[in-house]
Amino acid sequence: MPTVDAIRSALPGNPSGVEHAGLYYARWAAKLDDKFEAVKAVRKTVVETAVPAAYKTAYSRWKATGPLDDEKVVTLTAKTVGPLAVGMGNPNPSENGLTLHHTYGVPVIPGAALKGLTRRALQRMPGLAPSVIATLLGDSSESGSAFEGAVTFYDAWLVPEGVGLRPLHPDTITVHHPDYYKSEGDDAPTDFDDPIPIPFLVVKPGAAFLIRLSIDPAVGAAFAEQSLTLVKNALLWALKSEGVGGKTNAGYGRLVLEAEEENPIWENCTLRRVTQQGRQLLQVTRPDGARQIFPQRVLDAIRVALPAAQRNLLNAGVPGVRLRVEGESATLAPDPPAV
Repeated sequence: MPTVDAIRSALPGNPSGVEHAGLYYARWAAKLDDKFEAVKAVRKTVVETAVPAAYKTAYSRWKATGPLDDEKVVTLTAKTVGPLAVGMGNPNPSENGLTLHHTYGVPVIPGAALKGLTRRALQRMPGLAPSVIATLLGDSSESGSAFEGAVTFYDAWLVPEGVGLRPLHPDTITVHHPDYYKSEGDDAPTDFDDPIPIPFLVVKPGAAFLIRLSIDPAVGAAFAEQSLTLVKNALLWALKSEGVGGKTNAGYGRLVLEAEEENPIWENCTLRRVTQQGRQLLQVTRPDGARQIFPQRVLDAIRVALPAAQRNLLNAGVPGVRLRVEGESATLAPDPPAV
């Protein structure tokens, strides 16, 4: 069997007609010598790569798949409201990876990630016994009593429509004080440090994913119905409020149901100016506690639009603001007309 290096050496110097973004990005780029410029060119090609036709067929087949026997299934579609970065720790030539479908090379949210997010949400619910959570999601403890949960979390498939036809987008993490972090605080950060931009790939805001859950019918019809509703609501709350994947503290990884995404007005928000890695950003907190971070351009535009009295409160927090949100952009929304 030929080795990976042998396969790479047989490839043309400039592959054309790329269909599998993951294979091209994670395998082909690894053979390039001039990593920065070459990987930058590879990343550009990957971003421009469309979802392959074979994936569209597979997605349609998966979407049409019905429940088995008496199995109860919940299927819903959620959209990203900001960038999504799942699998940043995966090995990759650009240092930060992204989880892509092994067969088709398109973004996918692993069922294990959704299950872990749901478990954390359920554990925060007051009065919900750990034994109930274990029954639903399983117990993976090392006590020797590990068992499988009643609920199955399937991988969330990218919907190949709209943004999902070319779902990848370049992003950057900038380390402003590398010596400070390398020395674990021994070298003080200064204005003379050289920032190091680290590019990576994310899924665009507005990309939709098909999420599917099922429950073992052996638990009984009544318990299955109630339990699946509980798990679904916990997952949706966590996706909207906590986010899945990496950089969730910076607003990445939030998803909402398409029905919610159609209403871009956020009522009664609190706006606050925050600083992350030397950049001034806008933090928006909704009444349910969900937070999202917007870039400095949004902060600057809203700061100008706010009345002077509110503008001076941005560092402490400006409550009761009505926003129109579209992906990574937000603007002040006028009050609804009086009836």
